[in-house]
Amino acid sequence: MDPLSTKILIVDDSAFMRRVVSLILKKRGFGEIFEAESALEAFRLCTQYRPDLIILDLIMPDVDGFYVLKEIKKIAPATKILVLTADGQEWTIRMARESGACACLIKPFDLDVLCDAVFEALNEKIGLQKLYDNYCKLTSSRTNGGVLLGK
Repeated sequence: MDPLSTKILIVDDSAFMRRVVSLILKKRGFGEIFEAESALEAFRLCTQYRPDLIILDLIMPDVDGFYVLKEIKKIAPATKILVLTADGQEWTIRMARESGACACLIKPFDLDVLCDAVFEALNEKIGLQKLYDNYCKLTSSRTNGGVLLGK
């Protein structure tokens, strides 16, 4: 599988957040990016495209993010899920992990940390040296800014 053929679904009710994450991931060389603004749209796109990774905001107006996380794991158990949340409480992070998230990022987060977390999740799922090589080539610098929790 070519790194550019990886599929990532971004689920967030904020159009701005979806756009920023999408642009950064595209710029860093990650594959096809899909966006969903609601749980219903996320379920539809997950079923249709079977993404390798879902970046999921836990706080959404239409439904609880933990419910979305659990349902996605039923629809596509092999799909990795990276949770984004403004709620940095230990309970929230623990529940996200127990519900199937591979990692949690607390908003606001450093974009390099996001890209590192995406790479780690995809590498764990598909184990591609090409993905790593492509990522390193396109990443000008790595920082330790931000907080990556749950790893």
